[in-house]
Amino acid sequence: MKLLFRLSLYVFTAAFFSRCESLSKGLDTTFGSGGIVTTAIGTSDDRIYAIAVQTDGKIVAAGTAYETKYNFAIARYLTNGTLDTAFGGGDGKATLAVGSGDDAIYALVLLSDGTFFVAGSTTVSSGNTDFVLARFLSDGTLDTNFGTAGFATRDFGLASGLDVARALTTDGNGRLVVVGQSDDGSQKDFAVARYLTTGSPDTSFDSDGFATYAFTSGDDTARAITIDELGRLIVVGQTETDLAIERLKTNGALDTGFDTDGMRIVSITSGVDVANSVQIRSGGEILVAGIARQGALSDALLVQFHTDGSTDLDFGTNGTAVFSVSSTTSRADAANSMAIAFGDRPVFIGKTNNGSNFDWLLARTRFSGTEDLTFDSDGFFTLDFAGGLDEAHAVALQNDGKILVAGEANNGSNADFALIRYEP
Repeated sequence: MKLLFRLSLYVFTAAFFSRCESLSKGLDTTFGSGGIVTTAIGTSDDRIYAIAVQTDGKIVAAGTAYETKYNFAIARYLTNGTLDTAFGGGDGKATLAVGSGDDAIYALVLLSDGTFFVAGSTTVSSGNTDFVLARFLSDGTLDTNFGTAGFATRDFGLASGLDVARALTTDGNGRLVVVGQSDDGSQKDFAVARYLTTGSPDTSFDSDGFATYAFTSGDDTARAITIDELGRLIVVGQTETDLAIERLKTNGALDTGFDTDGMRIVSITSGVDVANSVQIRSGGEILVAGIARQGALSDALLVQFHTDGSTDLDFGTNGTAVFSVSSTTSRADAANSMAIAFGDRPVFIGKTNNGSNFDWLLARTRFSGTEDLTFDSDGFFTLDFAGGLDEAHAVALQNDGKILVAGEANNGSNADFALIRYEP
């Protein structure tokens, strides 16, 4: 009996301390002020939509800032969260007008030499936006040798169309792959473009470097991309009502090995379902993060697919995990971006509603898609900056496993660039 008691006590104690040791630590107080950094860039609203970590640990954040109009906005931070004065105009910040209308960066890719590419949209005229791609040197100045005077733009054919680049990555040959939406005046479609590092279109992709894909006769928008180990492009987004996913061969043709025709529409709820982010897991499974809406309410969403496009029924509940973080009657939860952390555990970020405004949301799940109770005790960390509308748009993982989250934080009158570093 004594031996049984000792063994039971040992097992309980080991399990208890093992769980305690794995509990997340919370905001990293060595970063900024208590783990939080906010930066005013322009004269009004400033938002980070993309973030990346350099090999030396410096953090590059990009988005948009309002001056007399919305312009490209980029900031670089040292590892402790202070602005890097070697970047931009000596203050760690840089803004740039592409044209006379509003401009925004939605995606960012860093190269090993410290230079980086950004993608987004530029307003050509009222109601007319184009894809825009640019390259910056490591000090934050525009590389004018790229494209035409530093920019590569694409109008998909309509003078009054809303063409917007939402995501950017590089393939195994260093080529730039951009995805978003094209607008021909009657409907919006998935749009994919591939560029050489010079800013010239890659004509080995769909003959001219550009391709559009219609899931429906309505509006379809691509929001994220990843590339699998065979070089195939996996693009996700939405139709007017449902989540949409496609897989393309390296030449831009639809891959019929994926759901027989290369495209799949997935309805999760009776409302609008959106895919905002996509990652490939260690076993090759395709994990998508986004939003499940029903009426005025929305939840954060994860959906997992096998490589053939079928739903992975072992993930979540029949392939889907829906998270209602807010308990308010005005619930507005969303997963805007995602990364795969140590142990193949998904980390997603976005927003949640506290009853009167939006807060940042950071969450981690287990491998199977259930809440990770060792992460901030219930799997979810939320943050209200100053009682206004706050939203996280981007996430990146440091080599030490710490989680960087970036987005916008309301300061009481407008939005600022905002970052946190979380120690899991």
